[in-house]
Amino acid sequence: MFDDLMNIGTWINIATLLVAFFGFLALIFQNRRSKNIEECRFLLDLERSFSDNEKIKNIYHRLSVNDFSESESTDAYIYMSFFENLYPLIERKLIKYSEIDKMFGYRFFTAMHNEFMQSKIYESKAYFENLLALYNGWFEYRKNNNLEIPNKDNKLEL
Repeated sequence: MFDDLMNIGTWINIATLLVAFFGFLALIFQNRRSKNIEECRFLLDLERSFSDNEKIKNIYHRLSVNDFSESESTDAYIYMSFFENLYPLIERKLIKYSEIDKMFGYRFFTAMHNEFMQSKIYESKAYFENLLALYNGWFEYRKNNNLEIPNKDNKLEL
């Protein structure tokens, strides 16, 4: 009879350990899932802040028709500042080029390889360290992954 109680006690201990183990796995899975959901929310908010900004929309339109006036310089700086703010996030490994590339890659390189935008960058180069670091890193990312680089014939000369 004592042996039967030991067997039952052993099985209860094993069952308790299994429940605890699977509960631990469930917590890890839930934590990763929550992190992924937060990352997606962040990227969607980033996209929304780009798309909802009238000055950025104006410059994006101007890039598509390649028609700028000097009066749009301020809007051009706002457009570039949006991207400049991404670099610290990449540097701190909060986001990766692979996560933002499909969403922003075309818009970024179209601007960086546009003569008007380049003239604004060259005028204020000292103030655009993060933008230039982002450009170098993103350009390398695209090159290393055999991804198209829009207007690369008009590459930014640093």
